[in-house]
Amino acid sequence: MRPHLLLAVVLLGSFASAGAFGADADGYFTVKGAGAADCRAYSAAVSERGPAFISFGGWIEGYLSAVNRYEEGVYDIAGWRGTEALMASIARFCAENPGVRFHDVIVRLAGQLRATALTAQSQPVEVAGEAGSMTVPAEVLRRVQQRLYERGIYTGEVDGHWSPATLEALQAFQEAKGLPGHGLPDQQTLVQLLP
Repeated sequence: MRPHLLLAVVLLGSFASAGAFGADADGYFTVKGAGAADCRAYSAAVSERGPAFISFGGWIEGYLSAVNRYEEGVYDIAGWRGTEALMASIARFCAENPGVRFHDVIVRLAGQLRATALTAQSQPVEVAGEAGSMTVPAEVLRRVQQRLYERGIYTGEVDGHWSPATLEALQAFQEAKGLPGHGLPDQQTLVQLLP
């Protein structure tokens, strides 16, 4: 390998493993794209559901992916939360705080998500219910079982494996909350069940 190429590989590897953060000497940095907008612009984009809405969604996914990459001890900062659920949560916050910069909202959101982040890769588990099937990380399923157990709805093993007992407990929870009782751990159910 050529010396300058070897040096570049070593430098890139050291930056990646160090989790470097960038800013100028005073701690300032530029925010580009949708992150530079404020909550007013986000709320308008949510109402219109056009290209700006897609841009905000992509910005959220990109920011949180960077957190996953550079935050020590984080595999998935959003855990079980999909982009749509996150965007709905942000929309509620922005409706009450129109002047807040979008980047600051996402930084705040990431801080709140750290408490429930997945800290390691988790085996995907295929789950099936009356409405079809889906795949969820075993750790998310384990958390679902734990919460259902704490509520006295689930009596099976808290092991992250799909079972008829898990399906029945989820259906009972969904029906008690007025949700569609299909037994799948969909976003609507997880928002109600998990912290």
